[in-house]
Amino acid sequence: HKDDPIEVEKEHAEIYWGKIKSHLPDVCHGLSSYWNPDYHELAWNVHMKYCDFIAPQIYHVKKDPIETIRKGIKLNARFDKPQIVTLQAFWGEMGISEIGATKDFERICERWNTELKDIVLENKVIGINFWYAGGTGESAFNEMMEESWKNFNPILKEVN
Repeated sequence: HKDDPIEVEKEHAEIYWGKIKSHLPDVCHGLSSYWNPDYHELAWNVHMKYCDFIAPQIYHVKKDPIETIRKGIKLNARFDKPQIVTLQAFWGEMGISEIGATKDFERICERWNTELKDIVLENKVIGINFWYAGGTGESAFNEMMEESWKNFNPILKEVN
């Protein structure tokens, strides 16, 4: 609905969530969204009325991953919903090399519990996942990434 006028988008969002909630009332529902809600005029208030959590896609591309994650979590905290942040672990597109992706991934795993601990706990970050869409025959993680992932025990906020 990105190209629809906002009032039309709000109407469609109400219809969509009405159908979802009436057919799946006992399911936890979330919205996978943009890392910076200010960049997109969406029916945020409608979506947040029905969502149990938000899953912002915080892709740092060639920026500092720690600062980008921090900013994305903070920007989405305005919705006062638990967050499951989606991060990148890909290479081979947008000029991201395997070496660069590996360094960023290792940095996130190494620094999540120190440099990001405060923002995670203050803002209801309850989950983390890594998005990957690589080329044909490429793995989502290389061996170094898999080793970092095995040792990664991220601090997350418990929300009842």
